Amino acid sequence: MKERVNKGAALLDEKHPGWREKINIDKFDIDHCNFCVLCQLYGSYFNGLNQLNITGDATGHGFCPTDKDEIKALNDMWIEEIKVDIL
Repeated sequence: MKERVNKGAALLDEKHPGWREKINIDKFDIDHCNFCVLCQLYGSYFNGLNQLNITGDATGHGFCPTDKDEIKALNDMWIEEIKVDIL
């Protein structure tokens, strides 16, 4: 799972420099379409996929959970990744 988050973060670093500073960690929720990484950066999950040229499933980039059992872990990993450069 961490590899997927790393892949997504690397893509954002390339395509959307400074993305970490634009995420509201207090509202962040990987499983909520208004507060996930892509929605907070691009206005919607699907717009984010389009802007990043991701076709099909975004689970490979950690932008959405593969199932309900990994939501909390994926959320925690993204928050850790977001805090890397802003703390």
